[in-house]
Amino acid sequence: MPALRSNLRAVLLTVILVVALIVTTVLIYQGESPLLRSGLGVALLAIIVWTSTQLPRAERASWTTPEGPRRRFHQLRSQTVQLLAEIRRLNGIAEDEKRGFRDQRTAELEMEAIEARMRELLTGIRGAAGVTSPADEPTKSPNA
Repeated sequence: MPALRSNLRAVLLTVILVVALIVTTVLIYQGESPLLRSGLGVALLAIIVWTSTQLPRAERASWTTPEGPRRRFHQLRSQTVQLLAEIRRLNGIAEDEKRGFRDQRTAELEMEAIEARMRELLTGIRGAAGVTSPADEPTKSPNA
């Protein structure tokens, strides 16, 4: 029952927050008197701030981060990202050479070094494929 009250309270506070935001928006654009608009705007702003501080922090965080499966194979992912970065560098150097921004010999030396690094990364990727680290292992609940 306490969880139901907590959820009901969060829903009620969210409804108050949304209604106050809508009323404030309508009041600002449709109000006749500037003094009335300012006074009611400040009062509604106070309601908005109070309501947003009353929402539990954990519930606000859960709205933005969905519970989903954890990523696995961190080492493989890291090496793949590095390989893609090297491919981008290689492409950038080749484009610079074609446009005349780099000397041809310097560009060729750099591209050869990048290709050697890519071969090293591919060797590492082969070794990391299918291997999970201890942090990647799914945690088993005591009830399972």
